[in-house]
Amino acid sequence: MWACRHGQHDMAEYLIKNGAQIRAKDMYGQEPIKHACFGGNERLIRLFLSRGIDVDLRDRDGDTNFSEATAQGRTSAVRLLLLKKASVNCVGIHQWTLMRACRDSQKEHEEVGRMLLNHGADWCLVDENGWRALNHACASGNDELASAILRKALRSQRASGRTDIDALNSPDNDGDTAVAHAALEGHHSTVLWLLSNNALVDQANRHGCTPLMGLSRRPHPGGRTPP
Repeated sequence: MWACRHGQHDMAEYLIKNGAQIRAKDMYGQEPIKHACFGGNERLIRLFLSRGIDVDLRDRDGDTNFSEATAQGRTSAVRLLLLKKASVNCVGIHQWTLMRACRDSQKEHEEVGRMLLNHGADWCLVDENGWRALNHACASGNDELASAILRKALRSQRASGRTDIDALNSPDNDGDTAVAHAALEGHHSTVLWLLSNNALVDQANRHGCTPLMGLSRRPHPGGRTPP
């Protein structure tokens, strides 16, 4: 598993040829292919899939190989697993796969998020806290991915005539919206983007607290100050 996690192709293949069990599990129920997905090791992933490993294999928490590659922003591994028909809407114990791509603002995560959207990832699914993918993207300050999610949401709503979900202002379990999440994390450009797309600035949560009230209770993380 160590060899798979750290990209030691030759060593991993040598161990397998000498009897290493490809279906061995660690304490979290993760098999070697999961560790290869963590490291984005495309060569090893291909090797395991060629040995009959299920592309949607789950660990103890219900997370799949695909969700691991997504969470780490491993674009080549995600692309390979999509070609192998991995489920784009699989859910683990906490979050749907698309949300895991939205939790980071790195360029790789933006690319992964776009790939998922292009392969039918459902933007309106919610996690255990009532967050949707847009909430996660805004909380991480990933403006480009947030914009892609909103465009997908509006297109799908127009096509289906669905009006029961407000893509921009949908609250989580506490009543907080994407504006509140972005503001509380100090992502000024994300807040500006949301407001320019007609997000509500004064929508209160279940405690009657608006984004401004929540923001006033604590400083920006890392001392960041909006211009």
